[in-house]
Amino acid sequence: YQTPEVINAIHERLGFDTDLLAVIVGAGRLGSALACYPGFSHYGLRIVAIFDDDPALVGTVVAHHVVEPMSRLQRVVRETNVKLAVLTVPAESASDVANRLSIAGIRAIWSFAPSRFSPPEGVIVHHQHLSAGLAELAYFLKRRPGRHKE
Repeated sequence: YQTPEVINAIHERLGFDTDLLAVIVGAGRLGSALACYPGFSHYGLRIVAIFDDDPALVGTVVAHHVVEPMSRLQRVVRETNVKLAVLTVPAESASDVANRLSIAGIRAIWSFAPSRFSPPEGVIVHHQHLSAGLAELAYFLKRRPGRHKE
């Protein structure tokens, strides 16, 4: 097999060869950082809109997108036919926002909210816990052979 052909076949099979449209809900530091990350384009992820309910953030520009109010969520999702949302809201808002996303037509949520919630009917949720990743690294680092004791 030729390496470029295998890579292209893998990208095609995983769906990285077509645009995967997404919205970000939560335009704070994490949501803004994710919106600005250029590496997602290598996997076909394209952010089409960013939403927040904080009046101080609505109307600001993040990664070439004007932050929209949550009141426009349903309309924008339906107009753009987006099926994926990246959720970066506080823990206490996550479940309510996930339900609103489901009603708007979102079918998959990549959640960075620091809490677990039950997915709405018909919606796939992947919880991305940053603290769990850190704990895993700390665990393996502590048990790494050859580490120095102090």
